[in-house]
Amino acid sequence: MQAALSKLLSPITPQAQGAPEASPALCAERQLVAACQAGDLAAQQQFYLRYARRVFGLVARIAGAGEADEITQEVFLRALRGIGAFRGDSQLSTWLYRLAVNAALAHATRCQARQRGQAGEEALEQVAAEPTAKGDPFLRERLQRAMDELPAVARGQ
Repeated sequence: MQAALSKLLSPITPQAQGAPEASPALCAERQLVAACQAGDLAAQQQFYLRYARRVFGLVARIAGAGEADEITQEVFLRALRGIGAFRGDSQLSTWLYRLAVNAALAHATRCQARQRGQAGEEALEQVAAEPTAKGDPFLRERLQRAMDELPAVARGQ
């Protein structure tokens, strides 16, 4: 009876609940995150080296290879600035890839908007201007003389 009672009162451990023990990879990831959060430059470099190629590939598929370098750098800057907000609810790679997808989609959206704006400007340039009026060829000179005769207050000076 005493043995059964002590077993019931013993602290519950993950193994006792049947939960799997954390894998060595998960433990290493947690240590890497903690070191990055502490500002360890070697850990930040290791973080970059571990994920840079995969982030680059993902970004290149979304936004194009020509822009992938710049976006990849942006992703890692955001990740390292925001690593303190990483709660560990998901894997580090999942969090990082979500940042990468968001950055690549935002970049692609900006580029499309820019292209639409340029296309609109080009279309306006191609629209023919109205032909000049064949009225009084001396109209400009007469208007300038009339404006010069106005008092300075009326001319806005």
